[in-house]
Amino acid sequence: MEHAHAPVSVKLYAVIGTILVVGTVLAFVFADALHLSWGATVLMIFGIASFKVLLVALYFMHLKFEGRWKYILTIPPLILFLGLLLALLPDIAGLGRYG
Repeated sequence: MEHAHAPVSVKLYAVIGTILVVGTVLAFVFADALHLSWGATVLMIFGIASFKVLLVALYFMHLKFEGRWKYILTIPPLILFLGLLLALLPDIAGLGRYG
């Protein structure tokens, strides 16, 4: 079966592409011009990158038009991620002492 969804215009793709380019430029400019601490700079860049990932997933991957099942599909990878994180946490926490 084919799923019908609202058509996405070329204008919307152009706007999203422009936002992605501006986000990339802002990440570089802010990282250089604001003279923040290393941690604050990393958080800011990851925040901008997360917003860009959200835009790409919603519009270019057409997830905005999918049903609620997409949320259920995220549960197994999330469980695997948390399990791996918990398994590696002792190594991550001890890295400063031995590295």
